[in-house]
Amino acid sequence: MQSYEVYSEGVLFRLFINEVMERLASIAKVDVIIVGAGPAGLSAAISLAEKKLHVVVFERMLGVGGGIRGGGMLLPLVLVEEGYPRQLLEECGVKLKKLGEGLYAADPTESMVKLAAKAIDNGTIIIPGITVEDLITRIDNGKLIVKGVVINWSPIVEAKWHVDPLMVESRAVVDATGHDAGIVRVLA
Repeated sequence: MQSYEVYSEGVLFRLFINEVMERLASIAKVDVIIVGAGPAGLSAAISLAEKKLHVVVFERMLGVGGGIRGGGMLLPLVLVEEGYPRQLLEECGVKLKKLGEGLYAADPTESMVKLAAKAIDNGTIIIPGITVEDLITRIDNGKLIVKGVVINWSPIVEAKWHVDPLMVESRAVVDATGHDAGIVRVLA
């Protein structure tokens, strides 16, 4: 029988807090912030992290996947076109079934889990349960420049509690929020 150390609740608390604070401190200033952990956000994260950029993805829901998680009308299938989408899913190890010329079927859960795993393996940090409330902007030579995001926990935002947010700086922000284009709308 393998023995292991028994930790008290207080020790577990301290270890947990120290580790999570270290992780959060590592994203205070990054190269790229991606808002949204659906297929577009994870694809962008994979590509950017492969270029050795420091990437963080904020997702307002508690899991990755965006709308693709529900497949087509909550049926467990997504259609994938020939080209980059097929190539990326194959690189991630997703099983694809050819349905016709240039058209494939995939399992939505497998697709999202494997896209997220590849992004993480490439060095991306994905933090679910975070809502981007605003953008950090500056004027540089008369041009509006986005320099980061203002974040809060999604349950705090949904409950409409008055809790001060935190800010994360970056060189670039990618709006991968889907149809709503929630981050671009902040600038409008």
